[in-house]
Amino acid sequence: MRVMVVEDEPGIRMVLQRVLTGEGYEAVVAPDGLAALQQLKLQPLPDLVITDLSMPRLGGKAMVESMRSDPALRDIPVIIMTGTVPGEGLLPPEGTYQALVAKPFDLWELVGLVASLAGAARGAGDVPASVPVPGVTAAAARS
Repeated sequence: MRVMVVEDEPGIRMVLQRVLTGEGYEAVVAPDGLAALQQLKLQPLPDLVITDLSMPRLGGKAMVESMRSDPALRDIPVIIMTGTVPGEGLLPPEGTYQALVAKPFDLWELVGLVASLAGAARGAGDVPASVPVPGVTAAAARS
């Protein structure tokens, strides 16, 4: 399974890439939403995207909205991470992402969320609107 990590903080990006790779995922990274959208056009599509919300050039909200308007990208599940409490209008519309995770997050609980979404995507063909994962900090499933 291929997972794209979109994160502007190099340390977080590197740790997520290493841990996901160690767990058997093919982890690819991008430093912001613009770079991620460019990579999505050139590389094999990921099975899941994990993205930060606030990034330079193009943030997570705009990236997710762009993905949802592209027929080739609209069905890729998305986990949004954020270090701030998002106010009204700062998140992508309801139903365009599968989970919202607050930073700092428990790394292994995030890996569990990835595994849950990966299993759902592989098993049913459709990603469920919400995937309950006990203990994930501020995970808010969206339908």
